[in-house]
Amino acid sequence: MTSNRIFSLSLLALAVLAACSADVLAQPGGGRGRFGGPGGDVTGLLQSDNVRAELEITDDQLADLQSMGDDLRNEMRSMFEGMRDLSDEERRDRFQTMREDMEDIRAEAESRMGNILLPHQMARLKEIQLQQQIQRGGLQGALRGPLAEELGITDAQREELMAKAQELQQEMQEKIAQLRKDAEEELMQVLTPEQQSKLKSMTGSEFEVEQRGFGRGGFGGQQGPGGRGGRGRPQGN
Repeated sequence: MTSNRIFSLSLLALAVLAACSADVLAQPGGGRGRFGGPGGDVTGLLQSDNVRAELEITDDQLADLQSMGDDLRNEMRSMFEGMRDLSDEERRDRFQTMREDMEDIRAEAESRMGNILLPHQMARLKEIQLQQQIQRGGLQGALRGPLAEELGITDAQREELMAKAQELQQEMQEKIAQLRKDAEEELMQVLTPEQQSKLKSMTGSEFEVEQRGFGRGGFGGQQGPGGRGGRGRPQGN
C-alpha cells in the first residue's frame, strides 16, 4: 500500500467528521467559525497530493497526521456506536447531543493540526481553503460569518451582494441555457434526418422543469440548471 493511500485512509475519519458535522451543524446556531463548510474542509484538502506538496508536508508531519486521523476515527466510531439500534426519536435526540461532541472533536482536530503544521503552513492551508470556498460556493457564500466580520461587510453591502447575486444568477442561467441549446443543435447535425426525427418523437413535447439555482450555496455553485453537471435532455430542432 502506497504512502499516499495510507495517508488518505488515515484521514478518512477527518473527512467523515467534516461531512457529518457539516450536516449536523448546518442548523441555526450550529456553526462557530469552524474550518469546514462547503468548498473544502482543511482535512479534506490535506488528502490532495498537490496541496501537501504546496505546504511541503514532511514525513514526520505526515506520520503525526496519520496518528491524529487514527485517534479521531476511534472517537467517531465510539460516537456512532449503537445508532442503528435507536428509534427515530432516540436518534434525533442523540444527534442533538452529538452537535456539541462534534464541535469538541473538531476543535481538538484543529488544535492538533495547528501543533503539527508550522504557522506558515497553516496560514497557507487556510488561504487555499478560502479559495476553494469561493470557487465552489461563490463569493456570496464565502462572505458570511467570520469572514464577513473580518472584512467589515456592512448590512447594506450584504443586501447589495444578495440582490446582485440573484441578478447574476438569472443572467447565468439564461446564458447557460443558450449555450446548451447551441451545443445541442450542433450535435444534432451529426445525426441523420431520420435519427433526428426519431429522437424528437421519443422526447415528446417540450417541457421545462423549474430549476432551483446553482448548487447548495446559491450563486456560484457547481450545479447548473438540470441538476448535477447541468445535464438536460436533448431537444429536437
